[in-house]
Amino acid sequence: MLVKGVHTYWKGYYGGSPIDFRVTDNDFLNDIYSRDTKFGDGTYIDCKLVSTTIIKAGTNKEHVTWEVACVKEIGDGKDFRKPIKHKAVNENSGQGDLFDENEPMR
Repeated sequence: MLVKGVHTYWKGYYGGSPIDFRVTDNDFLNDIYSRDTKFGDGTYIDCKLVSTTIIKAGTNKEHVTWEVACVKEIGDGKDFRKPIKHKAVNENSGQGDLFDENEPMR
C-alpha cells in the first residue's frame, strides 16, 4: 500500500535483476496518490533511473542505491502506455550558470 508522505523503497526489476528504489518524481507520485494513475503488480515505467555507487574506504565493498528521478510513461502487462504529465520547469531557477554564454569558447 502506498501512503502519501512516506518515502520508502519500492521494489522492481532493472535489467532482469531485482532492485529497491526510491521515487522522487513528485508529479508521478501525486498521480499515484490521487489514484489518477493505477500502479500495481505488472505495471512498468519508462523513466530516468539514477544509480549511485558508494564504496566504503578500506573494504572495497560497494553499495548501489537507485532513484527514479522522472517517470516518462507508465504501462501494464497489456502494453498500454500512459504519458505522465509534468509541471513546466522554470529554466531560470536561480541557479547560476557555470559558463558565461556571452564569452567565446577558447
